[in-house]
Amino acid sequence: LIGLDLETNTLVLTHDDFLRVDNFNLSDNKKLVDNFIHNTTKVLFFYVSSGHYLSDYENELSIKGVQTTVRFDSLDENLEDFDVIFIDIRGPISFEMSEKLSDFIADPNKRVVATGMGWVWKYYWSNSSGGDPSEYPMNLILEDTGISFSELAASPVLDNYLRFYPNQIIPVELTDPSCIDKNFN
Repeated sequence: LIGLDLETNTLVLTHDDFLRVDNFNLSDNKKLVDNFIHNTTKVLFFYVSSGHYLSDYENELSIKGVQTTVRFDSLDENLEDFDVIFIDIRGPISFEMSEKLSDFIADPNKRVVATGMGWVWKYYWSNSSGGDPSEYPMNLILEDTGISFSELAASPVLDNYLRFYPNQIIPVELTDPSCIDKNFN
């Protein structure tokens, strides 16, 4: 359900519902993100063809003294000014923007929290946005992390027969978890 590349400090979540306000405090989702972006002073929330579903979290960060910026669809800022970028891209982006985001991701001193759904891109978002179904922009910018969003979906999902909600996941106890320590704070 998550991907973590420690070389580039990139955390990838397979669904934006993990970060939406009604699910954020469930299953330690907020704690996971807080621990991942700890000691942050400047955060950018960047969305393409999506709404700002992290506005409550942005407000919380602002109250803690973190400088936050929210951008939709275009990105004129110098990304070097930010410690963390939250990225959710649901529409085509330019080659220049892809390179700009990829360069930020490649900097091991920066952190990225990315959300996406490859199969939704392939079957829905690409159609509504005029994008190429075989080239999910999130996969292109995450290419150097080794993480990608699957474009595979079972027919019950595509037929709207199966419903998936992140807060209904059954916890599994690992004897030797080799992942981020959710109890860091």
